[in-house]
Amino acid sequence: MKLKMVRFNLFITLILSVCLSYIAAAQNFIKIPQQSFNLLGYSYYDFEFFATVPEIEMSNFITLGEYKEFLNDINRDSTELFYIKYLPDSIISFCDKTYSDYLQDVKYEQYPVVGVSWESALAFCRWKTLNDNKSEDEQSYYRLPLTSEWLSAYQYLDKNHIANDMNKTYSDLLYCTVDETIISPKIYEDVFHFDRIYYHKSDDSGHLRRKRIIGSNYRFTQHTFLNGGNYLMSDEGAVYTAFRIVKVPVKRNEKYMKYFDL
Repeated sequence: MKLKMVRFNLFITLILSVCLSYIAAAQNFIKIPQQSFNLLGYSYYDFEFFATVPEIEMSNFITLGEYKEFLNDINRDSTELFYIKYLPDSIISFCDKTYSDYLQDVKYEQYPVVGVSWESALAFCRWKTLNDNKSEDEQSYYRLPLTSEWLSAYQYLDKNHIANDMNKTYSDLLYCTVDETIISPKIYEDVFHFDRIYYHKSDDSGHLRRKRIIGSNYRFTQHTFLNGGNYLMSDEGAVYTAFRIVKVPVKRNEKYMKYFDL
């Protein structure tokens, strides 16, 4: 009798897990319309940078369940060392057991994945793009959001009182590189400064491998989102940083943005 009950409980857990995954996938992206506004309005700078941010589709935070699908795929097709490289950073826990429980217990799968490095997040985007482009009908790819895109989504969702998971418990990992160049109205007239991207090399100094994060989290509250000191190293993760992705139509022709070919 006990064995039947255990099997039944496992079955119910599996069904709930599948349902939660389906709900998360079905509600994962929200369309943010094109907007024109002062992008520096969320900063401490005393000048303005008005720009138009194109329409985007932005996801909620990628869940641990979604990220584990990616891990399971590379675990089947790659070496163990390659698989280990993309596991969440063990710094997110205080002991091996807690870390092991986080990766194995299904109760965590509906929550945002944490401890993912910038490089791992890009690998997830590449994996999802290739998976979704197996059919010739697919005409889009995935990447991390730019600062301007995150601000556009934040403004739109906040202004229209749309429920969202931005700026709550986790900071967001962005596609941008930290750049300490002094900003002035005459610099970067054609590109928003905080959208600057540098594809670092593996032997670059730490200064060049820093990647920007945005938003407040449970460890601190940012009074201005555009804080130049809010960053992570490209190959490190943190317990307070998660990531979301944007879906970009191929026809937008973002060759300068793409870090892989379809």
